[in-house]
Amino acid sequence: MDPANPAVITLCAQLFRDTIQSCMESPETWQCDLYEGDQRKIGRPTPFEIWEPLVHTGTTSYQDNKECLIAIDNKVMTENLGNLATIVVGDQQTFDRMVKLRRNMPFTYKHIIPFNGEMHFAVHFLHAAWRLYYGPCLQFFAERLKMEYLKEDWTPKNWSYYDDFVMILVTAIVRWLASLPGLNHTEGIDALLEQSSQNADTQMLLHFLYDVGLPYVGLRRLLRRQSSREMRKESLL
Repeated sequence: MDPANPAVITLCAQLFRDTIQSCMESPETWQCDLYEGDQRKIGRPTPFEIWEPLVHTGTTSYQDNKECLIAIDNKVMTENLGNLATIVVGDQQTFDRMVKLRRNMPFTYKHIIPFNGEMHFAVHFLHAAWRLYYGPCLQFFAERLKMEYLKEDWTPKNWSYYDDFVMILVTAIVRWLASLPGLNHTEGIDALLEQSSQNADTQMLLHFLYDVGLPYVGLRRLLRRQSSREMRKESLL
């Protein structure tokens, strides 16, 4: 997210304002709407289906990705005559390869539309932000919550632990802000930063919440909405 982009500025301000107002309605019970705590362990699992691979290749090399795209293309075009485009969803590595293949050979891959899978989209957003704030902020809270297993660098297979932690921390920060007496929350983040200019710790928490925490929660919520032009446009901010 480009902090100088007017659309990003508007989006972050709206996320902050709406979240604080929502929390002030029930400050003792409010939580990030995606965090369900222990309920996640007893809820009915999401059904899924595993298909037979079209090709047995890796995803590292461009040649492997070419073979996979050819196989997908042949299957889609055979089963859907007159198909104008094929959307291919992949992880970060395959998405990167597809974008570059399409850029370098536009005629061959002009009808291939690469998408980054929602899980990997969220993972890489959080991973980049986590490494920025781990030392100055997140490590302290991870240790206090007895979550020493959360490290500065991590891989996508451990993402759920970091996702849970961010949901807990964002919930705590928002509840704390909403409970502060005499605070005019409608003034926005700039006013809060000015009021806390002599407190480096509060400044760090506010920056994490505004620049990372709430945008990440907003992204997780956005990815679960029904697909639309507006949703896709917002996700690319």
